[in-house]
Amino acid sequence: MNTTSQPSTTNLMTLHRTNGSYSECLPIHEYSTFVYVVIAIISVISVTAFCTNLVIICTIGMTQSLQTPSNILILNLAISDLLGGLFCQPFYCAFKFSEMICDTELLLLTRTMYDAIVWIVSPVSFMIVVAIIADRFLAIQLHLRYQELVTTRRYALALSFIWVLSFIFSLCKAMFYSISLHVVVIIFLTCLIFIALYFLSVIFRVIRRHSLQIQVQQQSVQQSIDMPRYKKSVNTMYYVIGGFVLCNVPIVGAITTHLILGKISLTLIFFYTISETLLMLNGVVNPIIYCWRIQEIRNAARHLLSKICTRG
Repeated sequence: MNTTSQPSTTNLMTLHRTNGSYSECLPIHEYSTFVYVVIAIISVISVTAFCTNLVIICTIGMTQSLQTPSNILILNLAISDLLGGLFCQPFYCAFKFSEMICDTELLLLTRTMYDAIVWIVSPVSFMIVVAIIADRFLAIQLHLRYQELVTTRRYALALSFIWVLSFIFSLCKAMFYSISLHVVVIIFLTCLIFIALYFLSVIFRVIRRHSLQIQVQQQSVQQSIDMPRYKKSVNTMYYVIGGFVLCNVPIVGAITTHLILGKISLTLIFFYTISETLLMLNGVVNPIIYCWRIQEIRNAARHLLSKICTRG
């Protein structure tokens, strides 16, 4: 049934998923003002994420010297963030707005679309962050063989697999909502986390040995890899990881709390909304990190923008 009348002060629609369906609304009038502020904030985030990531995509795509294996990973992360700004965030705003006007059909449609796209771009972003860590691990392990074995073609194939896998996740979730699917995804992502932590520990140990200069073995690494440049790339990776963790941990906490409690509450709804807003902010943080930490991308982006402004 489609209800488009204004909500009363004690009856504002807020639906949540339970076994694939949505339960009835909660009495949360205090929530309405907060949601309109969130919609305004996310609208700004959406436009900013789309524009900044489009600049990164065009910069790498149009600059031959930047089309390295490492930057191909950054390119795909920017594509994921751009899709978030183009689809996820607008659908989320529409979903929240439908709560305010109590339009059940619009709410179900926009939430379904939001969930479908989020289940594509979020796993892609996560797996690419792990791939960035793996890339730095390979650089320190392979030394001179890195450029021979790690190619843009091989990375393109790996990234294609990541996108297809995330699409399968989203398709499975759309076709059947089940706890088993969530368990499989959680186990898979947990395995990736442990792999990433192992790679990070190896990277940290190698850099620490080099910094302290306490092992003769490190001299061979110095000859085969530009350690200052490598350290800078690793520090950039740390910033990307840090931004990803800060923006994603709150939503993981909200989901975990929901699963433990087994029910929704006004406090949890506020927590969900804030954590989802932070999740979307990651799409703006990443391009800022690229331009701040990677001089080649910053200079190429500045050159591209100056050309666009000159033509305009």
